[in-house]
Amino acid sequence: MIIPITPFPTLRQFLYFGFNKKTPWNAFSRQASYFPRGGVALAAVVRRLIKERGGKQVVVYVPDYFCNQSLSWMRGENCKIIFYPVTLECKPDWEKVDELVKNDHPPDLFILVHYFGFCNDIENAVDFCEKHGAKLLEDAAHALRPTSQIGNRGWATLFSPHKLLPFPPVGILTYKENVEDYFSAPPLGSFCKKSDIVWFLKRSLQSFLTDANINYKSFKSMPEFDYNGEDEAENNLSGSYETVSKTTIRWVLSLKDSLNDIAKKRKANYQKLEHVLSRFNNVKPAFDNDKNETIPYLFAFRSEEKTAYDIFKQLRLRRVPVQTWPDIAPEVLKKPENHCAALTLRKTILTLPIHQDVSNQQIAYMGDVLSDLLSTANSSGVINNNFAGRFKKNSKHGNAPCLERVERVKWNELSKKCNRFNMMQSWEYGDAKRLSQRWRPQRFALLDENAEPFGVLQALTISLPLIGGAVRINRGPLLFDDIWGANDCEETIEKAIQAVACGIKKRRWRYLNISFEFPENIKTAEALKKYGFRQKGGSAWGSTLLSLEKSVEEIRASFHGKWRNLLKKAEKSELELEHAEADDDLNFLINNYLQLQQDKNFSGIPEKLFRTMGSVTGGSWDFCPIFALKNQERVGGVLFVGHGDTSTYMVGWTSLEGRDLMANYFLLWQAILYFKGLGYKWFDVGGLNEDTPKGIAHFKQGLKGAPYRLVGNWAKY
Repeated sequence: MIIPITPFPTLRQFLYFGFNKKTPWNAFSRQASYFPRGGVALAAVVRRLIKERGGKQVVVYVPDYFCNQSLSWMRGENCKIIFYPVTLECKPDWEKVDELVKNDHPPDLFILVHYFGFCNDIENAVDFCEKHGAKLLEDAAHALRPTSQIGNRGWATLFSPHKLLPFPPVGILTYKENVEDYFSAPPLGSFCKKSDIVWFLKRSLQSFLTDANINYKSFKSMPEFDYNGEDEAENNLSGSYETVSKTTIRWVLSLKDSLNDIAKKRKANYQKLEHVLSRFNNVKPAFDNDKNETIPYLFAFRSEEKTAYDIFKQLRLRRVPVQTWPDIAPEVLKKPENHCAALTLRKTILTLPIHQDVSNQQIAYMGDVLSDLLSTANSSGVINNNFAGRFKKNSKHGNAPCLERVERVKWNELSKKCNRFNMMQSWEYGDAKRLSQRWRPQRFALLDENAEPFGVLQALTISLPLIGGAVRINRGPLLFDDIWGANDCEETIEKAIQAVACGIKKRRWRYLNISFEFPENIKTAEALKKYGFRQKGGSAWGSTLLSLEKSVEEIRASFHGKWRNLLKKAEKSELELEHAEADDDLNFLINNYLQLQQDKNFSGIPEKLFRTMGSVTGGSWDFCPIFALKNQERVGGVLFVGHGDTSTYMVGWTSLEGRDLMANYFLLWQAILYFKGLGYKWFDVGGLNEDTPKGIAHFKQGLKGAPYRLVGNWAKY
């Protein structure tokens, strides 16, 4: 059974030729302007407010539980965005909002979101805005149309009807002022754009394939449990200020007489799934349904985070198009202590489609699967593994080791079992590669013949039309720590190689370039050749690891005597330590590093990747540029990155004066102390093999860490 995520257009809609500027969204004697996207409309509201304030910067209060993609256009305006906390009921946390006003600045614009079609705390929002002289914008992107509760109290209201109805993206901004161009909406474009026809034909084909029960969409292409979509926000800016065609408006108008029937269907579908959950205590609808004016956008329901992840995973296995909130702003992710409720909502609310094209049979199927799944949960809400086991036994792999896609929650759980976690396999590094170089990271658990996980793997992929994918795996997979030293360690390494080989065929990876995170030895090389891997040229990766679990005195005493003496010289030079805090600090290090690349003629880290690594966030990711100062002048700088249980030396630069002062010794020692204080277990010197320049090798060897060398680079076609 194929369940459509969004409704489909009809031939009647395509042939509709009526045109009238009055729409159902003109209720309450309001004007309406059309924009190519809701995010563009938000930017227009801010521009209008800037104009009213005489060109001064305006302050916009946005709920922290808000789609980051929609802010892409607003961020280009002269405004300061402040994310205010919401409660677990998705209402503004008014006490904390008042604290923001006292500690920062009162808003010029306050955005109140009517989540999933349910009216939010409109009365208190109106009072708050009147008290502080702010404009109120009702974000009704999830609402089908204005009601007595939604769309008539704010200075302006934003609707995104394409989320609920079948036509191309359009944002409708309604407002009280009787001025046609009040929000400077772009004029309507041509009668019909090429993109309109392409959209209609594509969606019509999908409708036909759905009716014929022919699968046309891979669930692998759908967002994962906690995918945060930063690249989508960047992509959406292209063509963002195009006009809305008259054909799109005609398609909007073609459905104006059907809205009552659509509303009834959505309510009925919602109530059927609501009835399913009424029998369970550990999962509940996210909102109280008043069953009167509310027209739900999706069926949103909540559970504990671990339960939500299990439900998400198992529903996807049964081809139920369950989804989560699309993304959260990076400012919110960087300060989780200030936005606890929003981050909890992000991980605990799941949604199912209930639109007018979801049939009674499809609603019944989703209800049955959800009921079956929840019936296996114990009193703590943990899903019984036997439910998942039914799917694993039906796997094409039989009892062969294989790869299984995982989302971040599961990845975090499994990766904690891996010791000496390298940076290239970290989730954040994969995100940085995605944002800077367009690689698409895919994360997997390695499953043994009993479908039990024994390691993790991050692969960077590029899809080639009609051909398949090219894949790069850098220093993976990572096996659980209890495997190393076990009697069957070599057998487990071969299982991991077999799992990767199996994944190549299943996922149409036509070319795989991999450097395995396995130690160099003959048996590992033989196992690789057994499964069709060919060794490539180039030096194998090697480095040394320093244990940070020893005392500070023990760590320092383990250094080579000459290295300690040079460190003492540096400490007597009265150098000061500076942690980078602003973008200009990072720019300083990057510019000097790029100059060093040019002078020494080596490739190193690409500049865009360098910068992006500094912008990604994660619970086990610490991006740490530090500088050595002499008389308030920078004489050296280094970058270290903490990931998992390990910190790694990335790049370094010293001036001529810094070399005389032994600034590099001072900085390396300060980094070791810093990461030990953060609780990291290991310090990696960042590469040490026969290709390392003699001077750098001598410097790193002075730490006398434990050396390691990997099996090298391999390829498979």
